[in-house]
Amino acid sequence: MGLQGKKGREREIIRLANQALAIQPSADGYFLRAYAKVDVKDYEGAITDYNKAIAINPQSALAHTNRGVAKFLSGDHQGACLDFRKGSSLGSKNATKGLNRVC
Repeated sequence: MGLQGKKGREREIIRLANQALAIQPSADGYFLRAYAKVDVKDYEGAITDYNKAIAINPQSALAHTNRGVAKFLSGDHQGACLDFRKGSSLGSKNATKGLNRVC
């Protein structure tokens, strides 16, 4: 996950994740692509990718929390709260921050 958080490289991350996911679908691949999609304001695409990551790894607190962020940014505050609650129940401290700010 070394490319995560490198601002300005979102399109490259999406391209590389597309290649990796074409070879082998993985929760990490979908997560990284979703993370980059949020940075380019493709919230619906990010939510779709977080859904796929969660389908593979339902216990990922980070995927639930970040999907909550994408839902919040897309205007789905109720959905965001549900994801923040799930992320918090799985141990995400950032989800608790989201709950306190949004829900």
